[in-house]
Amino acid sequence: QMITPGTGASVTSASTVGVSYTGKLLDGTQFDKSTSTVTFPLTGVIEGWTIGVPLIKVGGRIRLIIPSKLGYGNNSPSPSIPKNSVLDFTIDLLQAQ
Repeated sequence: QMITPGTGASVTSASTVGVSYTGKLLDGTQFDKSTSTVTFPLTGVIEGWTIGVPLIKVGGRIRLIIPSKLGYGNNSPSPSIPKNSVLDFTIDLLQAQ
């Protein structure tokens, strides 16, 4: 769900981005939230982010409902994210390189 498309630079799946985000499970349980800008290459995150974040430009906000296949699949990266979880992220794209 594109909340705000953004008006800044476009990004690709190969971009390095700076974001703030909140991650929840479908039942609303929050499992992660950035407290400041987090920077990383989109090639180094779950596939759902690699596909979804380039749909907005810098300054944009998007909500991604990510099926487990494009998330962590049959793996549990932490006790707060069960195997095969559908993930619900709200992401603010703050910068791009």
